Amino acid sequence: MNEKVFEVILIFVTSVLFFFQTICEIPDRETTGRKLQEVEEELARLKRREEKLDEKLELRKKQCHLLVHTIHQLQVRHLYSFIPVRSFGQVLLMFSS
Repeated sequence: MNEKVFEVILIFVTSVLFFFQTICEIPDRETTGRKLQEVEEELARLKRREEKLDEKLELRKKQCHLLVHTIHQLQVRHLYSFIPVRSFGQVLLMFSS
């Protein structure tokens, strides 16, 4: 047999074996389907968790806003408790200067 023909046959057989090995490494449809379903379930779980965390964050924002507003109101009331006020006009004069 010619040496060139032998080399071509060897390359062909090696390529075919590599091709079959690659095909055998690819998981079957059932395994791929199961993994896809698991990933979709995980994604749905993470989306639900994200929604719950977003709701919790919105609640915390509202609570923080209420706290800051209440603190401000208490500071204003505390300030007014020490100001001897005779008329509303005097209060306006105090804050306009």
